[in-house]
Amino acid sequence: MEIFTDAINTAWEIVAGSRFYSGLWTPSEALMYINTKELLTFIIIAPKEKRQGRPIERMCEVKAHANSLLCPVQAYKIYKEKVAHLPCYITHENTPSLKYNSLFRHIRDFSKPLSVDSISRIIKKVTSICVKEGSQIPKARAIGATLAASAGISADKIISHANWSGYSMFDNYYRLTRDSDVNITESIL
Repeated sequence: MEIFTDAINTAWEIVAGSRFYSGLWTPSEALMYINTKELLTFIIIAPKEKRQGRPIERMCEVKAHANSLLCPVQAYKIYKEKVAHLPCYITHENTPSLKYNSLFRHIRDFSKPLSVDSISRIIKKVTSICVKEGSQIPKARAIGATLAASAGISADKIISHANWSGYSMFDNYYRLTRDSDVNITESIL
C-alpha cells in the first residue's frame, strides 16, 4: 500500500491506498514544523516561566539525531503521520481557556492523554535503571544538563536551552557532578 501525505499551514491530508484522511491543524499544531534542515521548531504556548507576571512564550528547536531510533524529529514525523489526526483534546491545567490535542498519549488508546504524573512515573522508571541500588533518582533535567556539561557544552548554552534564570540555577540545582576530565594544571602551566 502506498501512503502519501501533504500539509499546508492550516490543514493536512493522508492518502493510504483508497482511503483519504484530512483535517485542520489546531492552533498549537500549526506552530510546529520541521524545516529542510531536519530541525523541529515549536512554541510552548503555556509555559511555567513568567516575566513580570506574563508567560514567556519562546521558540524551541530540536535537532535531528543521526540514529533514527533516538531521533526526536523522526519520532515526531511518525506521530504526525499515524497519531496526530486522532482527537485527544484536553484542557490545559493552568490555562483553562486553552484546549489542545495532546502530544503524549497512552500507547494502547491514542484517544487518552498521558497525565503529568504518568509521564513523571515513566521517566523515574527509566532513570532508575541507571542509578545504583539505594541511591536517590535524579531529575531528568539534571541528568540532561550534567551530560551536556560533560560533553563540553558551555554552561551559557545549557542555561539558555533550559530557560533558566542564570548560572546559579544550573550550578545549585541541576549539576549532578563537578568531575572534569580537563587537567587545569596542564592547561595553564
